[in-house]
Amino acid sequence: MNSNLNQVEGHFAINTVHRMNAIQAVQDYITKMISNISGMKVLLLDAETIGIVSMVYSQSQILQKEVYLFERIDGVKDRKLMAHLKAVCFLRPTQANLELLDQELRTPKYGEYHLFFSNVVKNTYIQELAQSDVNEVVTQLQEFYADYFAVNPDTFTLNLRKVISVNASNWGASLSRTVEGIASCLLAFKKQPFIRYSGKSDIAHKTVVELQRRIASEASLYDFRKTDVPPLLLILDRRDDPITPLLNQWTYQSMVHELLTITNNRVELKAVDPKTQKPSEIVLSCEQDPWFKQTMYMNFGDLGVNIKELVDDYQHKTKSNQNIQNLDDIKRFVDEYPQFKKMAGNVTKHVSLMSELSSMIDRRSLLVVSEMEQELANNHNHSKHLDMVKDMFRNPQILKEDLLKIVLLYAIRYEDNGNNETTKFIDLLIAAGVPPEKRQLISQLVQYAGSGVRSGDVLRNKSKMAQGLQVFKKGIKGVENIYTEHKPLLKDILDQVQQNRLKEIEYPFAVGSPQAHPPQDVIVFICGGITYEEALTVHEFNNAPGPHLRIVLGGSFIHNSQSFLEDVSEFKSFGR
Repeated sequence: MNSNLNQVEGHFAINTVHRMNAIQAVQDYITKMISNISGMKVLLLDAETIGIVSMVYSQSQILQKEVYLFERIDGVKDRKLMAHLKAVCFLRPTQANLELLDQELRTPKYGEYHLFFSNVVKNTYIQELAQSDVNEVVTQLQEFYADYFAVNPDTFTLNLRKVISVNASNWGASLSRTVEGIASCLLAFKKQPFIRYSGKSDIAHKTVVELQRRIASEASLYDFRKTDVPPLLLILDRRDDPITPLLNQWTYQSMVHELLTITNNRVELKAVDPKTQKPSEIVLSCEQDPWFKQTMYMNFGDLGVNIKELVDDYQHKTKSNQNIQNLDDIKRFVDEYPQFKKMAGNVTKHVSLMSELSSMIDRRSLLVVSEMEQELANNHNHSKHLDMVKDMFRNPQILKEDLLKIVLLYAIRYEDNGNNETTKFIDLLIAAGVPPEKRQLISQLVQYAGSGVRSGDVLRNKSKMAQGLQVFKKGIKGVENIYTEHKPLLKDILDQVQQNRLKEIEYPFAVGSPQAHPPQDVIVFICGGITYEEALTVHEFNNAPGPHLRIVLGGSFIHNSQSFLEDVSEFKSFGR
């Protein structure tokens, strides 16, 4: 094997002049990977790249490009010899994958091996692979910087849990994977940005230091054309906003994740598939489902209207297809059948989802719960909130899990109020049957994300001006929807970036210095995870009229309240 690594510049991956697009960048890499190799192919993936690929391409789309087989490199040991196939290997450059590749190349199952790594490959790895290729079956080795899971065009995740403290046992591995993911994103988008970070956060600071070290060691890869105003990479910490992950959501994508959980664009329903006798699994992808792309940011009320229109359109087409009277009608039916069948599946999928969501909302009285959550998230009125929280405990329809979230929000809101009644609410949780390990989350959340360790003003009550402005806006505009009144801290931060007023004392520069004009391109990465509510915020910025920021949001993980609290439960009074 030729040991000279063919460094991929990545200029084909995305048109950065117009817009950064996380999905398009990965799609373009994969398209180039499999389209430039003629003949019958097998796609050889690892545990992570199989998810990276499946989130941007359906299996049927890849099959159209002469890919006849999908295999995991860590899968079946005794794969059959198929020398007529060319192996397109898309792998993360890890030590484990290197060892698996070594075994594969010493006893090859396929005629050719085209090696594509999702990130920068160490020179020592390349030398070891050259020694493994005793049969000279490797024809190329390239770096394609697709080392993240693209969820939306402007949102990505690393599927990395429990990034909560620099003193946690998994911190070393978490740091490496975080830096690899961010670096991959910068290379895919061809950005060498100024870097700022959450000043109080050890996690954000250490991430920035390691990222700087990595960029310096691979400086030639980041030698991109300079822009008048440099792009900005902003590294934040989940603990600066512990409110957003705790709230019930009312836009489609966010609701589904909060109530049913989305994992790599897949949702598992309770209903059993009669063919497999397993829970039904559906795909929710803005790339593969035009109706979902159109409705993913709609609130629940508007969704009801749109789902009715979808069903009505399907029924109309069904009646049209029943009226077959001649050869022309038969031809039309045959031509339209694949699209009609796909539409039928789509209708069934979304009707099932909406039915499941509606059932959960009624069963758990989530409208009542959400109104209480929004009140605690957005307003500061202790005597009023005491009475409201007590009323929630008197309501037999409220589940203990939802009571716990309400007390968590209260504990964060009134942490510094000497008259807070958090202890009394813990007693009520005991009476409601909440187990000790769940009740412990209250002290853990305050330790993890209390007022003493947060940057920013997530409760918007640090200054009288902020409180007055909030009341003024409500008085002028009113509240369009009490269930979606809350806005994440990220919105305030991005507003400040857009106005070129982000405080350097709270978000210092690690690379670069203050500029006369705000950046145009911004990549935000939240260590510890993001939420779909924050993804909605970024979508709204990206689609605002007139000149605006172009933003991509990334995070360790995409949280709902359950996964966020599972991470918090691991927190053990570590340093920040």
